[in-house]
Amino acid sequence: MTPLKPWEGLSLGYHAYRLDIGPVLVYSEWPGQMDPGPGVVTGVLWIDTYVAPPDWPEIKGLVVRMWTEHRRYVQDPAGDGTWVFESPSARYEEVERCGVGRQVVSDG
Repeated sequence: MTPLKPWEGLSLGYHAYRLDIGPVLVYSEWPGQMDPGPGVVTGVLWIDTYVAPPDWPEIKGLVVRMWTEHRRYVQDPAGDGTWVFESPSARYEEVERCGVGRQVVSDG
């Protein structure tokens, strides 16, 4: 994990990091500061609406499998009005077709 300098697109109150996962560089934002250096990350890699810094390298490759997560969000009535998950459970659905790129690859 490598800390990155703050940039104009960084979410307010967050810190930017680069995660090196083999040959893949992942841009990540965390609300707290993380210790730099090697480590173990366990979890699910998911995509949000983050925009990476303008000098972030473009990665080309093939997505083999992808799921979409369905959850309901509600505003936290007891808190400060932030959005929270309605429940800890989610429904996942495998994505069979994606319109991004418009390139169709045959199975054969």
